[in-house]
Amino acid sequence: MAKFCFVDCETGGLDPKVHGITEIAAIAFELDPKNPFMGQMSQTEFRVLIEPNPNLAYTPAALGLQDRTLQYLKEYGVSEADAWTSFETFLRTHLNSWRGHIVAHFAQFDYGFLAALAERCGRALALPAGKRCEWLCTKNLFRVLSGLEIVAPSSCGLDDIMRWYGIGYEGKEHNAMTDARAGVKVFRHMMGSINKFYEGGK
Repeated sequence: MAKFCFVDCETGGLDPKVHGITEIAAIAFELDPKNPFMGQMSQTEFRVLIEPNPNLAYTPAALGLQDRTLQYLKEYGVSEADAWTSFETFLRTHLNSWRGHIVAHFAQFDYGFLAALAERCGRALALPAGKRCEWLCTKNLFRVLSGLEIVAPSSCGLDDIMRWYGIGYEGKEHNAMTDARAGVKVFRHMMGSINKFYEGGK
């Protein structure tokens, strides 16, 4: 069994140098490439809301998608430093490395925001902003599957991939934990597609 951690961030916009993170979710899980749905119930979840950083921006459009307000984040969020510490502790508890076994959809987006957060919290060495993202990306992986003609979706967005595999959201989308749970299911289905393909069951 290999250990993985799926990570998802909700943000106040698209630029990690300008916009802040509003929520981080992570799910640690195990996966057997030959039986990707085994162990599905042994998932460990992490979630944290982050209070607004007065030096960063949070667009109404982004907050509207999340059904959140700045006031809500001020009331229920924790400081960026506390959020980073708890997130880093969760990852180090469940993984031995920051690299190959972290999974995200459009991984470079989440990596960029988390690297900027790490830098603001004095932890840039843990997650360097200038380093190329080496996480597994379900968006890129699905492109590979498309190139191998294993799948044929209209695009590689998370919603499109979920429809292809017949997966539904467990809660409201644009909620980090809801999206992370969907991402884990997507990743398991992708591993199943790869396993079936290479066993000759295309």
